[in-house]
Amino acid sequence: MREVASLIWEQVRESDSRVVELDPGAYKTFARCLAELESLGLIAGRHALGGRFVAGLRVRDPTFTVYMARLFGSGQGVDRVVQAVDSCSEGTWLDGRKLASDCDVPVQLVDAIFRLYEQRGYGIVSKTLGEVAYCGTV
Repeated sequence: MREVASLIWEQVRESDSRVVELDPGAYKTFARCLAELESLGLIAGRHALGGRFVAGLRVRDPTFTVYMARLFGSGQGVDRVVQAVDSCSEGTWLDGRKLASDCDVPVQLVDAIFRLYEQRGYGIVSKTLGEVAYCGTV
């Protein structure tokens, strides 16, 4: 499980895209791990006859994104993002792309942290397509 999570994180870091494309052989090698991650709601993908994850996969669960960042990425970068979001005052918007650049982390990690804070009722994440932004509400 750790090895496939490492591959997914590497692609998140490199592509900085919501869609992760693994090496074609990895889908076969890690078929059971990927199936388990999908059954737990951590990742999602499209499947067709004769192929799974035919259009890549998406990391759905923000806690899984943060887990991978902590395990394989820069803990300092994660800490800096959390500190910025945690200190976001009511009514203040944070630009996720700028924050990712400033902290040298993928935008997807910033978005995941934004979503975790929103789930806890601390703020709202912009629903504007293509935008990664967070506004503190408490």
